[in-house]
Amino acid sequence: MARRAREHRPDLSSRIGRAVQLVEAGAVHRNSKPKSFLVASQSQPRVGYFVDLERRMCGCPDHQQGGAPGGWCKHLIAACLVYVANEEAGEGGSPASGNPGQVTPGNGDYSHLSPHEQERLLTAQVEAWRSGQPVMII
Repeated sequence: MARRAREHRPDLSSRIGRAVQLVEAGAVHRNSKPKSFLVASQSQPRVGYFVDLERRMCGCPDHQQGGAPGGWCKHLIAACLVYVANEEAGEGGSPASGNPGQVTPGNGDYSHLSPHEQERLLTAQVEAWRSGQPVMII
């Protein structure tokens, strides 16, 4: 899958490589909202970003501040890789099991929160998940 992505977008090769690292580390978690994910930060162990594939949006600074070419940050690419791989496997975009903490899905609607509040909530969720605690994605 990553090979196909690199063939399609060679300009994103290094970002695709970092996205693969996120996937292999188990840092991509599907939210209950269709095509939405929580992706843990590689550089900040207590931070996670909300990724919405339908809107092609990620809450990371690279995406939000325009540093990602065409908006393709590593978190968005990682979520796409997981989604496509699971679609091809007939799993409807659901992630593989094996996450440290139990994730209880909610409705996935963060629209009532400011972007800052969304990041704080997701950061707390990632921290809890990494420590093996149950997490509710609202």
